[in-house]
Amino acid sequence: MTEEEAVSNLKKGLEEHYQVLLELVPVPKGRKLSFLDIEADDLLKLPVVSAKEAIKALEHLGFQVYRQTGSHIHLWYEEINLVVTVPTRSWRRAR
Repeated sequence: MTEEEAVSNLKKGLEEHYQVLLELVPVPKGRKLSFLDIEADDLLKLPVVSAKEAIKALEHLGFQVYRQTGSHIHLWYEEINLVVTVPTRSWRRAR
């Protein structure tokens, strides 16, 4: 997977979540959604993804698990030097 494809896939995933938020949060016409507009209750309505599912999806996009700190797994995408941290609570290492 190229860097362009990976970035495109990440943007697509973020846009899908943004569209869900737009359906949940009333935003005045002519204004973009801001994180200041989002209430905690709105975030609870977003689709829930388990840590295992999130890690699997990120690995599919080209991320690599490079370390674990307590209950957090850190994944790294080398081509664009991007780190994503996935909280796992009591769940064990992804591998």
